[in-house]
Amino acid sequence: MIYKAVIVDDEPLIREGLKKMIPWEECSLELVGCAANGDAALKLLEAEPADILITDIKMPRMNGLELMHRCSEAGMRMKYVVLSGYTDFELVKEAAQIGIENYLIKPVDKIEMLQTLMQIVEKLNVEQTQQTILNEGISILRENLIYRWIVGEIAFDELLERKDYLGFKLERDYLVGILKIVPRYHGEQSQARSDEKNMLMDKVRSVIEKFQMGTSVVDPAGRLLMLFSNVRIQRRQIEQNLEELVRYVRKNSRFRIFVAMGTIVGEPEDVGSSYDDARFTLENYELCSDKDIVWFEAVRQCMDAIPHFSYDQLLGLNDKFNMDDRASIFNTVDTVMEGMGRTPGVKPEMLQAFGVIIVIHIFQNIINYKANAEIEIVHLQEKIPEIYQIYCVEEMILWMKRMIDSALEISSQIECQYSVVVSNVIHYLEANYEKDICIKVVADAFHMNPLYLGRLFRQETGSAFTDYLNILRLEKAKALLEHTQIPMKQIAQEVGYQNSNYFFTVFKKCVGMTPTEFRRRSSPDI
Repeated sequence: MIYKAVIVDDEPLIREGLKKMIPWEECSLELVGCAANGDAALKLLEAEPADILITDIKMPRMNGLELMHRCSEAGMRMKYVVLSGYTDFELVKEAAQIGIENYLIKPVDKIEMLQTLMQIVEKLNVEQTQQTILNEGISILRENLIYRWIVGEIAFDELLERKDYLGFKLERDYLVGILKIVPRYHGEQSQARSDEKNMLMDKVRSVIEKFQMGTSVVDPAGRLLMLFSNVRIQRRQIEQNLEELVRYVRKNSRFRIFVAMGTIVGEPEDVGSSYDDARFTLENYELCSDKDIVWFEAVRQCMDAIPHFSYDQLLGLNDKFNMDDRASIFNTVDTVMEGMGRTPGVKPEMLQAFGVIIVIHIFQNIINYKANAEIEIVHLQEKIPEIYQIYCVEEMILWMKRMIDSALEISSQIECQYSVVVSNVIHYLEANYEKDICIKVVADAFHMNPLYLGRLFRQETGSAFTDYLNILRLEKAKALLEHTQIPMKQIAQEVGYQNSNYFFTVFKKCVGMTPTEFRRRSSPDI
């Protein structure tokens, strides 16, 4: 990182001498200006904030001590280097009380000045790293807090205790929406497509934040949970902004977005119920297949038109799907649809709606349980509107069976041990294990909360994220030790360990011997 510096001295020769004496770029510094007194320096610093102030201590109009006091009072966080032609102990004492990095006597020794600046740069680097870690920690805490609030996993008292981390005031009239990004075109999802989707998600999030009506967070399934406030006042504005977002995505990407909106709730503690309604809307999205933005009220209206006696039979499709038993699934379809068809007062529109629910229910099960199936299923899902052209129950049943059969065929062709999320993370680690990776980096790559990703990863793989990554890296290292004569330190770097001593420690702990011993046993003739 390049840090900015300012020189303040009333002697022109001193200013010019320091400008030429110091190799600024080599020291990771940029000289942004010089001033002849404290007044001029303050104006310069207000226009061009700096990280390091090199100042004379005795100057007309405003001396260096007063300048440093004024900078501190103004909240300017800088490192001070004081120059003086005097060895006055009282001046040194007062400067030290303000907080200085060094007190150099004129004429300034070049080596001493360079050593001072390099020490300051190193200190700034450490502080920058610590601040970055702190900011990341606060960001993780904030996202986790918002996620738990939206999904109803946090008590209202706990939310109040941590409200300062939210970044906005708790108000009234909340609404939760779930936004899902899916490809518009059929085909295998390449890394380029995945990267494009991630960039699009970042863009969508920035637009949501730009609305200044709420906030957003990505859930473990990679969907964007949006939380809006003051909704009764600005519902129409929210709708217009979302419609504009839908049009933008359609026009500028190979993806489309679906937005499922919940219901408006009055108090912060009721946000979880709005989320439940948004999730219900998403699960029954295709009941309003001609829209990209669907509200809970619209789906509820469609659902209310469907006889409720069929729901118990519908619930059994979960177990039948897990067994991958076409006969049982088709039998349920026959029973439910024929039973509804014989019910007095049931219109074709109701049959169509319930047919959509059954098909989508099975599609969602496949996506939940089979990694890498989503793109194929989404392509199949594009045929859903066909049912709205069918008015005979027998033909509806035949159409549904064809759709379900195609979906189950997709499911049978995909063998996976893990969920979509964990499977994608494992593929990511395989492709990037040699890089500087941590759970935060991977979570960011998939737009997920690091805490929830870590929990999900451990639950499915049985290993903590760090342990899994270490084992993966060590397997790669063992292969290099067995089949090459690459130096140990180079092997450590090639498998992702920048610190070779740490590599040796982890290797011995996990493998039971040092890398040298492993190479010797694997290649005894060498």
